[in-house]
Amino acid sequence: MRVRRVWARLALLAGVWAAGCAAGGVGPWETEALRAVPQVFDAPEYATNGVRAVFYEGVPFRGRPTRVFAYVGFPEGAAAGA
Repeated sequence: MRVRRVWARLALLAGVWAAGCAAGGVGPWETEALRAVPQVFDAPEYATNGVRAVFYEGVPFRGRPTRVFAYVGFPEGAAAGA
């Protein structure tokens, strides 16, 4: 009985996924919005040990803009854009 429920849920999930793919999307997300490059703001006061600190534009919350904090680092000798 339990195995049947698992298979039923998997079949439902597969159907939802297939419908999303047929519609040209991937899941419930707005894929074009996900591909957009957010605006980035340097935060040099938080940089440390050769690691760059930045804020980037986030998803609005309650109608107000948000910023997300991140550290960005590359190994020594890494080429930009590589």
